[in-house]
Amino acid sequence: MTGDEIRLQREKCTDCGGHLEEIKVFQEGEGSGLLPLPYASNEAKLTRNNYYPATGILLAFACTSCARVAFYAAANDKK
Repeated sequence: MTGDEIRLQREKCTDCGGHLEEIKVFQEGEGSGLLPLPYASNEAKLTRNNYYPATGILLAFACTSCARVAFYAAANDKK
């Protein structure tokens, strides 16, 4: 799924039914500040530079009622 498709479907918390709000989760990049959190498929192989090729980024949503955080994998999302 793309990030836009995921965003359209994530409105209510699966725990309490509260409102989900998209949040940003970052990793620290070498000399480049904060970067979106990428993910790789389970079949991904390490490159010669000891990196896994990213399949996409993780989108995160927090419930405004119970504070649950849920992650969703967005393939090829540029946001």
